Amino acid sequence: MEMLKVGKSVYVPSERVLACVEKKSRNSNEILTIAKENKKCIDATNGKAVKTLILLDDGYVVTASVTVETIVSRCEPKN
Repeated sequence: MEMLKVGKSVYVPSERVLACVEKKSRNSNEILTIAKENKKCIDATNGKAVKTLILLDDGYVVTASVTVETIVSRCEPKN
């Protein structure tokens, strides 16, 4: 199982990630509100501003303070 670092000392299994969405995207606020209402939001920002929402296959949403590009680069295989 490959783990993906999404915050300081916060990792998620990379095979469970469905999508990474910028916080400023059109529907991100609605996604975050629904996740919080359903108690399916994991805050990995360490008190910093949210830049990315990471959607997992079980309905959880992880908020991260790193950019989508950073998350994607961490998912790419290393040579």
